[in-house]
Amino acid sequence: MTLRLDISIGPVQGFVAQSRRTRDLWGSSFLLSFLSAHAMHGAQGAGARIIRPVVENDPLYRWVADSRDGDAPRIGSVPNHFVVESEGDPSGVAAASVLALETAWQRVCDAVWKRFVEHALTAGAGTRDIWSRQVTGFWEVMWTAGDP
Repeated sequence: MTLRLDISIGPVQGFVAQSRRTRDLWGSSFLLSFLSAHAMHGAQGAGARIIRPVVENDPLYRWVADSRDGDAPRIGSVPNHFVVESEGDPSGVAAASVLALETAWQRVCDAVWKRFVEHALTAGAGTRDIWSRQVTGFWEVMWTAGDP
């Protein structure tokens, strides 16, 4: 039986609204798009077919889903809401999507930690705990399944 899953990643408004400068707005929008591309790819890897948006020629999605040759695209072109169809268990597809998003998020967090935070550990109190609290469980993924 074919089921359609609507998958949405948030919080969008709260996350983007915290941007204070144009570069922050670009960065937060790009990051959300990047994570959405990973979530889509995770769903696709679990056997789902992406219905909406059409991403087969999207540069960011192709970079995430393919070999990552060359520089990453600089434009966040993947929305935070997408629709897939699956013949399999919808909870398995959703779980694969969430796992892909969380794995990509953890890679981003690790890179930021190493580049900007790790060297300042001695200057703070409880820096590692604060960091973990701020980045763990940040993203909310909501999904529904139903007939196509």
